Amino acid sequence: MWRYLSRTLVVLLACLFSVVGIGCASNPSAHFVVFEGISGKTERIPFQLEGTADSAIDIMLHGVAAIDQPIVRGYSGAPCIDSSGNVIGFVAASLHQSAASRHFGIRPKEEVYSVLAHGRTQSNRHERWEEGLAIPADVVPGKTVAVVDVWGDMELAGSGILAIRQGNEAVIFGHKITRRGPMTAALFTASPIAISKTGHEFHRLAQLDDLIGSVIWDENGGVYCVLGKIPPILSLDVSFAPKHYRSLGMSCEIVLDSSSLPRSLSAVLQQSVGQWAIYEQGAKAHLKVTVGGKLVIEKQTRDWGSGLARVLTGELIKALQAVGGKFRKTSASIQIEILQ
Repeated sequence: MWRYLSRTLVVLLACLFSVVGIGCASNPSAHFVVFEGISGKTERIPFQLEGTADSAIDIMLHGVAAIDQPIVRGYSGAPCIDSSGNVIGFVAASLHQSAASRHFGIRPKEEVYSVLAHGRTQSNRHERWEEGLAIPADVVPGKTVAVVDVWGDMELAGSGILAIRQGNEAVIFGHKITRRGPMTAALFTASPIAISKTGHEFHRLAQLDDLIGSVIWDENGGVYCVLGKIPPILSLDVSFAPKHYRSLGMSCEIVLDSSSLPRSLSAVLQQSVGQWAIYEQGAKAHLKVTVGGKLVIEKQTRDWGSGLARVLTGELIKALQAVGGKFRKTSASIQIEILQ
């Protein structure tokens, strides 16, 4: 599930994915899920294995977030360990359980570790990307992380748990995000801050912290990331004039991924242009759009709201494609002058 919020650093994510089986002996007192708690400290929550080696196995979490509530989404990727410290799998949300349950599925550790090998086949995609991001010392299994398409005055992102780290490589979530195969997104550290209820479900809210790398590959077993690499980014600034309309402006960083870019641009522009439509429907405005310092659109318009957002999305994508296709970082601006 993806959500975006304007002018906030809060990220909401819960992705619901199917459960998979893993064969383990049942000993409730000997098994723990390890993850970063809302306090910022590492928590070890006991769980009970249910099922047999021949059937789907769930884990029942006890005392998650110290509240007696149904399952809380946002823990996917958390390592599941036994009393000897051996990883037996990773948390993955279960679809076959009702919203009133407190069950998670366990993704077999072999499936999650196999994501490393598959992700390494994509090295040619990111070998020319910029490097140099600082990696905090606490980026270890159990750390809260977020996959981000848009950040700044608006965010489009999803949070979960780091499952595996090997050097500058990481696997997160223990399940796919949206699709199987190559993808590009930003990887952030995040801090869990609260539990929120949406309908019959509870979600862990997390606040974005630092950009630490790039998301490269997505598959059923998890999401492969490279730490230290900066993904191709579009810095987009939407500004309004005269000055009493300037509060309607937005500045965002948007990851340049061929699959997510249309959705990301549309979301940002619907929000920024849509704000103006609320105030002055039908007003005339002078519009200037530049990409990489080159003017690509200049015209007067009375078209606001979703219609203008669609036009601007299409024009920006065409202009970005004309720049060359493989970007490190580029900028674009949309200047809207309200004509009195």
